[in-house]
Amino acid sequence: MLKLLESMKKSPSYVASGQKVVVRQLGRQDLKRIKRWFANLELVSLAFGLQGDASTLQRIADDYYREIFWWQKNALAIDTLSGECIGFMKYTIREDHEMHAKVGILIGERPYWEHGYGTEAMQMLLRYLFENLKVDRVELDTAEFNTRAQRSFEKCGFRKLGAFAEVNHHDGRSAQKIWMSMDRAEYERVCLP
Repeated sequence: MLKLLESMKKSPSYVASGQKVVVRQLGRQDLKRIKRWFANLELVSLAFGLQGDASTLQRIADDYYREIFWWQKNALAIDTLSGECIGFMKYTIREDHEMHAKVGILIGERPYWEHGYGTEAMQMLLRYLFENLKVDRVELDTAEFNTRAQRSFEKCGFRKLGAFAEVNHHDGRSAQKIWMSMDRAEYERVCLP
């Protein structure tokens, strides 16, 4: 699997396989499915950590969809081994005195929730970020009420750093988020045999 992950850095079109999922570059063919997922307001609420009215949640989903549409190079599709696209991940790299990655994941197909698909996909992304891109830290935030996601992230080795209120620029409401992080030493301790 490591050879497959190493090929991620060399080619914009790559595939990495695990025991449950295949991670590949997100393509235009996946956008219709993502648009359908973003029409599910319960899923949007879980993904963005917001509990608002339907029109606000839909505006947020539409904004994010446009971002994915234009910035697909840092977005990865999550497929089952049989080839069904069940979710996606996105990462951004920021460099200040260290190189950081901020990640996000969405499993859009409900039958695949709580069966380890997202956990395995996130583990594959972490390996790519730490081993290929040589990031020093990977961070994410998740909704305080999304305990299922928090458990998955903790299985991957993330630790909670604290809570914060994020103000939604669409309607001015705030939502409680949990900030989670993993540095290189934690990755090597938890994720490497």
